[in-house]
Amino acid sequence: MRDHFLAFHANFIIRGFRYDMLKRVFNGINYAILETTPTTQAQRNQHNEVNTKVQKLKDMVNELNRLHTDNEPMFVHYRLDTRARIEHFFAQARAECGNTLALEENITRERANLKYNSNRWLSNRPNTDDGYNFRGRGLLHLTFRDNYHACTRYLHNQGWLSSDIDFETQPQLVTDSGVYALLSAVWVWNTYRINEQNLYNIAENQDIIHAQYSFTKNRNGTGGTITLNNVSQNLRLITERINGWYNNLAERQQTYTRIKNAEIFKDFE
Repeated sequence: MRDHFLAFHANFIIRGFRYDMLKRVFNGINYAILETTPTTQAQRNQHNEVNTKVQKLKDMVNELNRLHTDNEPMFVHYRLDTRARIEHFFAQARAECGNTLALEENITRERANLKYNSNRWLSNRPNTDDGYNFRGRGLLHLTFRDNYHACTRYLHNQGWLSSDIDFETQPQLVTDSGVYALLSAVWVWNTYRINEQNLYNIAENQDIIHAQYSFTKNRNGTGGTITLNNVSQNLRLITERINGWYNNLAERQQTYTRIKNAEIFKDFE
């Protein structure tokens, strides 16, 4: 596996991704269990679950480092080629998937259909299982039928996804495959915009840290004002676009700060 090579881009050296980097991001997985021999069915189930997650992380690393036909690694094409971009991207992924890499939103069929099939979400069809079938999946929890469709078309047009793969007709693929979980998030990272800027541009902007930041909780809540300390303006803007609001903004800030201070992706400076 070519998980640590040097690539040249724009006259500076970029190091490749490594499995241990993603392992430190998703630090709630019980990696140690793979060093033991399971003796009960419960232990075997847990062992298999962790092994599956580890393989997905390794598949993501391989995909990020895979060389494009222009001999540049794919992470350059995915706009995950600087430390700032990578730290923001994986802080959001960690917030969406939790520290155990939950690539699928934990929600019941009834609740998902009620939540996502409302008339205000025009992409899902009322009185169907669209809400459940197109619930949050992948590293950035791709949600809604139209987004599954648009993501597939974009990846096809870029030549990053085989033409026989369609996330709209097979949404479970986004959960089952580490590569597809990554690619679904790459679509968000490359196409979502706010103030006429892509998310990867916002990550690179000069950041402003708000000593205190207040906002009114009027989505998925009962109202009231929330005040947070030391909030990154870049992280707030990216969160607003990915999440559609500021859900778990404090947690996202803490995760971003941890990833940055731990220098997990310092090789990309």
